[in-house]
Amino acid sequence: MKKLLILFLVFSVSQIIAQDNFKIEANAGVFAADLVTTLFSNEQRPDRFFGAGSVLSGNFYYSHDLVKKFYLDYGIGYSHYYFLYSETAEDYLPYLTFKIVANYKSFIKKTDLTLGLTNHILLLENLFGGIYGRRRFFSNLDLGFCFHPGKNWDLKLTTPLTVIYMNKAEVGSFNGPLVKYKVGVTGINLGLVYKFGGNKE
Repeated sequence: MKKLLILFLVFSVSQIIAQDNFKIEANAGVFAADLVTTLFSNEQRPDRFFGAGSVLSGNFYYSHDLVKKFYLDYGIGYSHYYFLYSETAEDYLPYLTFKIVANYKSFIKKTDLTLGLTNHILLLENLFGGIYGRRRFFSNLDLGFCFHPGKNWDLKLTTPLTVIYMNKAEVGSFNGPLVKYKVGVTGINLGLVYKFGGNKE
Protein backbone atom coordinates (compact mmCIF):
# COMPACT_ATOMS: atom_id res chain seq x y z
CA MET A 1 0.00 0.00 0.00
CA LYS A 2 2.82 2.38 0.87
CA LYS A 3 4.57 1.72 -2.45
CA LEU A 4 1.34 2.33 -4.36
CA LEU A 5 0.86 5.65 -2.56
CA ILE A 6 4.44 6.74 -3.38
CA LEU A 7 3.98 5.75 -7.03
CA PHE A 8 0.69 7.67 -7.16
CA LEU A 9 2.33 10.80 -5.71
CA VAL A 10 5.28 10.57 -8.12
CA PHE A 11 2.90 10.12 -11.07
CA SER A 12 0.71 13.04 -9.93
CA VAL A 13 3.67 15.40 -9.53
CA SER A 14 5.11 14.36 -12.90
CA GLN A 15 1.77 15.08 -14.58
CA ILE A 16 1.57 18.52 -12.97
CA ILE A 17 5.07 19.66 -13.91
CA ALA A 18 4.72 18.24 -17.41
CA GLN A 19 2.29 21.05 -18.18
CA ASP A 20 3.68 24.03 -20.08
CA ASN A 21 3.14 26.51 -17.23
CA PHE A 22 5.74 25.12 -14.82
CA LYS A 23 9.49 25.74 -14.80
CA ILE A 24 12.54 25.52 -12.55
CA GLU A 25 15.53 27.85 -12.28
CA ALA A 26 19.12 27.62 -11.02
CA ASN A 27 20.56 31.08 -10.37
CA ALA A 28 23.97 32.44 -9.37
CA GLY A 29 25.19 35.98 -8.86
CA VAL A 30 27.37 38.49 -7.07
CA PHE A 31 26.22 41.33 -4.84
CA ALA A 32 27.47 44.39 -2.99
CA ALA A 33 25.85 45.85 0.13
CA ASP A 34 25.78 49.56 1.02
CA LEU A 35 25.34 51.00 4.51
CA VAL A 36 23.06 54.04 4.48
CA THR A 37 23.57 56.18 7.60
CA THR A 38 21.21 58.96 8.71
CA LEU A 39 21.45 61.08 11.84
CA PHE A 40 18.40 61.71 14.01
CA SER A 41 18.21 65.19 12.45
CA ASN A 42 17.66 63.42 9.07
CA GLU A 43 21.08 64.61 7.93
CA GLN A 44 22.17 62.07 5.31
CA ARG A 45 25.74 60.82 5.56
CA PRO A 46 27.55 59.41 2.50
CA ASP A 47 26.86 55.72 1.85
CA ARG A 48 29.73 53.41 2.61
CA PHE A 49 30.66 49.89 1.60
CA PHE A 50 29.16 47.29 3.95
CA GLY A 51 30.06 43.99 2.34
CA ALA A 52 30.07 41.83 -0.80
CA GLY A 53 29.72 38.21 -1.79
CA SER A 54 27.91 35.65 -3.90
CA VAL A 55 24.37 34.30 -3.93
CA LEU A 56 23.08 30.91 -5.11
CA SER A 57 19.36 30.32 -5.65
CA GLY A 58 16.93 27.64 -6.76
CA ASN A 59 13.34 28.50 -7.77
CA PHE A 60 10.17 26.75 -8.89
CA TYR A 61 7.70 28.80 -10.98
CA TYR A 62 4.13 28.69 -12.18
CA SER A 63 3.62 30.81 -15.31
CA HIS A 64 0.35 32.52 -16.22
CA ASP A 65 -0.48 34.39 -19.46
CA LEU A 66 -2.23 37.74 -18.99
CA VAL A 67 -2.58 39.18 -22.49
CA LYS A 68 -0.81 38.62 -25.79
CA LYS A 69 2.60 40.03 -24.80
CA PHE A 70 2.46 39.87 -20.99
CA TYR A 71 2.77 36.91 -18.64
CA LEU A 72 3.40 36.47 -14.93
CA ASP A 73 5.61 34.02 -13.06
CA TYR A 74 4.85 33.09 -9.44
CA GLY A 75 7.75 31.42 -7.68
CA ILE A 76 9.01 29.90 -4.46
CA GLY A 77 12.63 29.07 -3.76
CA TYR A 78 15.74 29.18 -1.61
CA SER A 79 18.61 31.70 -1.68
CA HIS A 80 21.97 31.37 0.05
CA TYR A 81 23.91 34.63 0.49
CA TYR A 82 27.61 34.11 1.19
CA PHE A 83 29.62 37.13 2.33
CA LEU A 84 33.24 37.25 1.18
CA TYR A 85 33.53 40.40 3.28
CA SER A 86 31.12 41.97 5.75
CA GLU A 87 31.17 44.41 8.67
CA THR A 88 29.20 41.84 10.69
CA ALA A 89 30.33 38.44 11.92
CA GLU A 90 27.94 36.35 9.77
CA ASP A 91 29.45 34.89 6.62
CA TYR A 92 26.25 33.37 5.22
CA LEU A 93 22.50 34.07 5.26
CA PRO A 94 19.87 31.47 4.17
CA TYR A 95 16.51 32.74 2.91
CA LEU A 96 13.20 31.30 1.80
CA THR A 97 12.05 33.37 -1.19
CA PHE A 98 8.71 34.21 -2.78
CA LYS A 99 8.71 35.81 -6.22
CA ILE A 100 6.33 37.43 -8.65
CA VAL A 101 7.75 38.39 -12.06
CA ALA A 102 6.08 40.39 -14.83
CA ASN A 103 7.40 39.58 -18.31
CA TYR A 104 6.92 41.51 -21.54
CA LYS A 105 7.65 39.95 -24.93
CA SER A 106 9.70 42.68 -26.59
CA PHE A 107 10.17 43.49 -30.27
CA ILE A 108 13.63 41.85 -30.06
CA LYS A 109 13.26 38.25 -31.18
CA LYS A 110 13.39 35.67 -28.36
CA THR A 111 13.95 38.38 -25.72
CA ASP A 112 11.63 39.40 -22.89
CA LEU A 113 11.86 42.33 -20.49
CA THR A 114 11.36 41.31 -16.85
CA LEU A 115 10.41 43.14 -13.66
CA GLY A 116 10.22 41.03 -10.53
CA LEU A 117 9.65 41.38 -6.80
CA THR A 118 11.58 38.96 -4.58
CA ASN A 119 10.61 38.67 -0.91
CA HIS A 120 13.20 37.08 1.40
CA ILE A 121 12.47 35.42 4.78
CA LEU A 122 15.54 34.69 6.92
CA LEU A 123 15.51 31.06 8.09
CA LEU A 124 17.85 31.20 11.12
CA GLU A 125 16.54 33.07 14.18
CA ASN A 126 20.01 33.45 15.73
CA LEU A 127 20.97 35.79 12.85
CA PHE A 128 18.30 38.40 13.67
CA GLY A 129 19.20 41.74 15.19
CA GLY A 130 22.76 42.83 15.98
CA ILE A 131 24.14 46.36 15.91
CA TYR A 132 23.01 46.87 12.31
CA GLY A 133 19.59 45.28 12.87
CA ARG A 134 19.48 42.21 10.66
CA ARG A 135 15.83 41.84 9.64
CA ARG A 136 13.70 38.73 9.26
CA PHE A 137 12.29 40.03 5.97
CA PHE A 138 13.61 42.11 3.04
CA SER A 139 12.63 42.66 -0.59
CA ASN A 140 14.33 43.40 -3.90
CA LEU A 141 13.11 44.58 -7.28
CA ASP A 142 14.75 42.54 -10.05
CA LEU A 143 15.17 44.26 -13.42
CA GLY A 144 16.49 42.50 -16.48
CA PHE A 145 16.08 40.33 -19.56
CA CYS A 146 14.97 36.79 -20.33
CA PHE A 147 16.41 35.16 -23.45
CA HIS A 148 14.99 32.05 -25.19
CA PRO A 149 17.93 30.23 -26.82
CA GLY A 150 16.14 26.88 -27.12
CA LYS A 151 12.76 25.17 -26.97
CA ASN A 152 12.86 24.31 -23.27
CA TRP A 153 15.58 26.63 -22.00
CA ASP A 154 15.65 30.27 -20.91
CA LEU A 155 18.56 32.43 -19.81
CA LYS A 156 17.85 35.28 -17.36
CA LEU A 157 20.07 38.28 -16.62
CA THR A 158 18.85 40.54 -13.81
CA THR A 159 20.04 43.10 -11.29
CA PRO A 160 18.45 43.48 -7.81
CA LEU A 161 17.54 46.83 -6.24
CA THR A 162 16.51 46.91 -2.58
CA VAL A 163 13.03 48.24 -1.75
CA ILE A 164 12.77 46.88 1.83
CA TYR A 165 16.18 46.91 3.52
CA MET A 166 18.10 43.81 4.61
CA ASN A 167 19.17 45.58 7.81
CA LYS A 168 17.54 48.47 9.66
CA ALA A 169 18.44 49.82 13.11
CA GLU A 170 18.63 52.92 15.28
CA VAL A 171 21.67 53.24 17.52
CA GLY A 172 22.38 56.02 20.01
CA SER A 173 24.58 56.85 22.98
CA PHE A 174 24.35 59.12 26.04
CA ASN A 175 26.60 61.79 24.51
CA GLY A 176 26.17 61.13 20.81
CA PRO A 177 23.32 61.54 18.30
CA LEU A 178 20.86 58.83 17.37
CA VAL A 179 22.05 57.13 14.18
CA LYS A 180 19.82 55.21 11.78
CA TYR A 181 21.36 52.36 9.78
CA LYS A 182 19.97 50.74 6.63
CA VAL A 183 21.64 48.09 4.47
CA GLY A 184 20.61 47.49 0.85
CA VAL A 185 22.05 45.27 -1.87
CA THR A 186 22.62 45.44 -5.60
CA GLY A 187 24.49 43.24 -8.05
CA ILE A 188 23.98 40.99 -11.04
CA ASN A 189 22.39 37.52 -11.34
CA LEU A 190 22.44 34.91 -14.08
CA GLY A 191 19.72 32.25 -14.16
CA LEU A 192 19.25 29.09 -16.21
CA VAL A 193 15.58 28.11 -16.54
CA TYR A 194 14.09 24.81 -17.73
CA LYS A 195 10.47 24.99 -18.99
CA PHE A 196 8.69 21.64 -18.83
CA GLY A 197 6.35 22.41 -21.71
CA GLY A 198 8.76 24.39 -23.85
CA ASN A 199 8.69 28.03 -24.97
CA LYS A 200 5.56 29.50 -26.52
CA GLU A 201 6.07 31.44 -29.73
